[in-house]
Amino acid sequence: MAAGPQTTPDLLAASPLPRTQRAATTLRFRRVVVDRDGLSAAADLHRRCTIVVAPNGPAADLLATLVGRAFTADDTGLHLEWEEDGGRELVAFRPRGGAHVVLDVATGEDLSDGFRGPDGGLWLPDAYGIRPHRSPAPADGSPDVAIRLASVDQGVLWAAAQRVRAAEAHLDAVCARTGADREEAANAAPVRARRGRRNRTSPLATAAAELRQATAAWHDTAGTATIEEAEALRPWVEMLASLRGAASAMAAISAGQVDVDLRGPGALGELVGAIVTDPDAVRVPAVVRFPPFPLEESVSQLALDLILEAGAARQIIVVTDDPQVAARGRLEAHGQLASVVDLT
Repeated sequence: MAAGPQTTPDLLAASPLPRTQRAATTLRFRRVVVDRDGLSAAADLHRRCTIVVAPNGPAADLLATLVGRAFTADDTGLHLEWEEDGGRELVAFRPRGGAHVVLDVATGEDLSDGFRGPDGGLWLPDAYGIRPHRSPAPADGSPDVAIRLASVDQGVLWAAAQRVRAAEAHLDAVCARTGADREEAANAAPVRARRGRRNRTSPLATAAAELRQATAAWHDTAGTATIEEAEALRPWVEMLASLRGAASAMAAISAGQVDVDLRGPGALGELVGAIVTDPDAVRVPAVVRFPPFPLEESVSQLALDLILEAGAARQIIVVTDDPQVAARGRLEAHGQLASVVDLT
């Protein structure tokens, strides 16, 4: 079946969620069922990370594709149950020989019309205003932003961000007291008012100057990245900074085993491209085939650390046929940080 349309304005207008709520909605997959292309599998999914162990490489490749398509496509035999961040639970049921429908799990109400595209199929991403078909390096450059910010001293970076936010709050407070316009005040030139024998800068001009200085300091630290971009990507930035430090340490011990340049070829670069995407994509779980190709054990473990840590910011579903990855998943499951679904 052909991929769904990337943008469907009519479908967005017909969504069962208000536009502002759709924009803020984060989804968590609860259960996925695959019954097609010779595969039959069901998995209850962990809130952070689920490791699905397939019997062999080809099965893992196919399973990873089908699990992802349970959300991004409308293929018969792919069923998905998910939860919105407001608590509502929905299920997309796509039986053979029957209509594909979306139901409210609690009430049984048929919500399909809010998820149908012009062709009559269910296109779940469009109903939430989510772009499901993204290249590993989106045109908007968000992965590059995260990678660039990860190379900056994290203490300095976030202190600069905090300084800007504090200056903004101060300026807002002054505007509220004086009735000044926020945008005009931000660009206000220093004005001095004579009081007695001394010249003193007006509170509004002082607050505006503080904001300009804080903003300049931010760009000296973060380059062209905006604070909004940095804050949206902060979990990934901090994760990548931590990984970069670990990679550097390992590279010093075992030269050449770890690619410290996260944008370069190799396992870490591939995973950054697959997992660290724009903030819009962070709203939905990531499905990762791991390892994507044979890896040295040290690299594999470091990359797996990246995936498991990513689960704090975004639900991750790992599909693997690697016994070491499966064993690591079972260890994490003891701490309730992940679950393992063994299909072997």
